[in-house]
Amino acid sequence: MTGHLKYKKNRGGKTLNKPLAILPIKELQMISYILGKNYSECRMIEHECFGQRGYSVLFKTPDLTYSEAFAGSGEISVARLVSTVMNAKENSLIILDEPEVSLHPGAQKRICQFLLNQCVEKGHQVVLSSHSSVFLENIPNKAIKSFCLTRDNKFRILNNVCKSDAFVQIGQTITDKKKILVEDSAAQSLANHALKILGEKYTETFDVVFYPGGETAIFKDLVIDAKRNNEDVYVIFDGDIYVDEWPTIDDISNSGIDDIIEKFTGQGIKNLNFRYDGKSSNEVKSTTKRNFLKYLSKRCFFFPTKIPEELIWNASNLENKSSFETDAVTTGNNRFKNNIGRFAKTQTGHDTAEYKKVIIDCILTQHFNNQDEKFNNLLEIIKNIKKQF
Repeated sequence: MTGHLKYKKNRGGKTLNKPLAILPIKELQMISYILGKNYSECRMIEHECFGQRGYSVLFKTPDLTYSEAFAGSGEISVARLVSTVMNAKENSLIILDEPEVSLHPGAQKRICQFLLNQCVEKGHQVVLSSHSSVFLENIPNKAIKSFCLTRDNKFRILNNVCKSDAFVQIGQTITDKKKILVEDSAAQSLANHALKILGEKYTETFDVVFYPGGETAIFKDLVIDAKRNNEDVYVIFDGDIYVDEWPTIDDISNSGIDDIIEKFTGQGIKNLNFRYDGKSSNEVKSTTKRNFLKYLSKRCFFFPTKIPEELIWNASNLENKSSFETDAVTTGNNRFKNNIGRFAKTQTGHDTAEYKKVIIDCILTQHFNNQDEKFNNLLEIIKNIKKQF
């Protein structure tokens, strides 16, 4: 139902006529459901009373009648969102910016379900930005994109990110701890377990950070860390990219520095994006690259196995372990991931990344041989890192 409401603009005394919307019962019921309140009426009008476009809303409940001046900002945003989406044409593209603002988790879950239902019923496509993990609970990995701020203040967009990893960047707590960067969540779980075994002095010294983008992203950002001589960052890469002991810098010629960097990082010089002043000489450029290699040699280490899942699986003492293992003819690093996936499926009914992470944490806590030789090699690596400072 619509009508017209006259009001005067404070500046210039201009009289404007705008349609007054009295939200239909279906919209009112949805707003009540999302917010957990019993609204009997909701009136909404668009205006420019304060110099820019805005909305005034009048809410009625069995006990109260109040305007947006006394309503929570979450109430207003939900009323607008529900009304706009339910009146959108079929197959619309709907773009939302942080719809969770000022809403408790229960309301966020119900908004998410409302949007999913509208997509199914009307064929909408919804693109939203959010800092709330609630919106990812029923979203497939392929629909999740993570925007990560790099050390040179640019954004890297990561596709097909699992829910457990999507909020790593914004979930980091700023502390005075040293950071150990790793390539994935399995490496993070294994390194954290190693810190616990080493004791409180280590857990209070280090934060293990899963760095989205893998070794490519880490090496790129280490270029910036090296230039700033950042003393708070260390890296433990997966062992599958290990080449050899880091070279002695003084033994490398200027003409051979690029080849050495490419050999040990697996990254092209252009991809690493070294930045110089426009007037930088070749000598300055060579010095920058030498300093980068020197920085890597002190800051970068490698897991003692090709991938962390290999160490986790081989050091596990699960019952009937062999029954979950991939056939002997299967080769490659993925067989250890497959083993963990098979075990996860028997325990949880699922083998997605989220459930694999839960199972890995369970293995490390309850079914892991802390005396394993490779695991003790990892403990020595972390001890050597700590010795540096």
